Amino acid sequence: MAELKTKLTDASVEKFLDTVPDAQKRADCFALLDLMKQASKAEPKMWAVASLALGVTTINMPVAARATGCWSASRRASKI
Repeated sequence: MAELKTKLTDASVEKFLDTVPDAQKRADCFALLDLMKQASKAEPKMWAVASLALGVTTINMPVAARATGCWSASRRASKI
């Protein structure tokens, strides 16, 4: 089975959002993050270098019935 390229990391979500150059967009990102944390009751985690998600779930991949992996329950790519 091929290895997933998008992996859970230990990177800081807050540091990542602090890199958003526009002050209003940055503030909006933090406000949205707070809402998503309340709604999901999960802590945000970084996946790869530019994707954040809340919650992690284990999936079974239908193509390879014996394969399982971790994936985010909800995700937001960073194209901000």
